[in-house]
Amino acid sequence: MTDKNKTPKANISEDMKIIENSTSLFDDIVNAGIPYDNHYSDLYIPVTPKTTALLKKHGVFATTFTNQVEGGLWYDCFAAYIPYWAKKLNR
Repeated sequence: MTDKNKTPKANISEDMKIIENSTSLFDDIVNAGIPYDNHYSDLYIPVTPKTTALLKKHGVFATTFTNQVEGGLWYDCFAAYIPYWAKKLNR
């Protein structure tokens, strides 16, 4: 077998550093003090220049809706509410 046919080994140590230093969209929303809501795993956040920039930073596509309770335009971020997934993993 030649070198070009070998499967590269994953560098677990380096991969873990990337994961540990990463923040999710949800983490950034909480850390910025941005109001949010959720429905199951979907994260709802108001449409603002800051939230728009955070969506772009994380490469998240979101639809928008008019919030009937809070008012204004909000993003619906599919499956981005991390506490929902954390709870599912701990069952």
